[in-house]
Amino acid sequence: MNIVQKTIMHWRLRGFWKREKARIPELQKTIDTIKREHQRASDANLEHFAQFYNVVLFILVMDYDVSVLSQYYVKAYTRYWEKKFVARQMAILLYEASEDIPQLLGGDFRASLKTIPLWNEAEKELNKIFKELNRFKRSHSEMLKELRNCVTAHRDHNTVKQMDIIDNLNPDKIYALLGDFYDIMKPLASFMIRIVRVMGNKSVILHHLSERNTRMV
Repeated sequence: MNIVQKTIMHWRLRGFWKREKARIPELQKTIDTIKREHQRASDANLEHFAQFYNVVLFILVMDYDVSVLSQYYVKAYTRYWEKKFVARQMAILLYEASEDIPQLLGGDFRASLKTIPLWNEAEKELNKIFKELNRFKRSHSEMLKELRNCVTAHRDHNTVKQMDIIDNLNPDKIYALLGDFYDIMKPLASFMIRIVRVMGNKSVILHHLSERNTRMV
């Protein structure tokens, strides 16, 4: 990357940082709200609602983590060791999320989807998200796992190997991967927002309350 490219990237990152700083308070409020709704659904034995809120909360927490890591990445821009350190934390986030999200959207989630009225393209949209998640995982899982195990979680005690990996680590590549993964998460977030709106429909709420009461008889 030449000096012009670095300068352009630097100012783009600074712009992103300013936007994220302004977004964080609202994101925190949303997380607090969804956490309360998840607890209410759990306390009321509305298991499908709790399932949906759990997925939403996972996405929001990841969004928050991405925002915080991105801010530290901008701050570390001219300090290469710190920049690599932040990139290693990003590698953990990417590896764990690419493993966990497909599981969260698995059989139990799809079973819960069958209990609410969905829009016509819902299944097609979800399958597309799955396809993109699997593509990302196939392409990057091995590399991210090595970073996670060897130079972030320090599960490999071979320090020379750790240093070789750190020395050869391209932090901008990891940051770019974070952006790629975030692009997959955006349609998933939009999908879940629509699910929450469906859950707020009075007839849907009454149906789930009735179904719960039947189970408890």
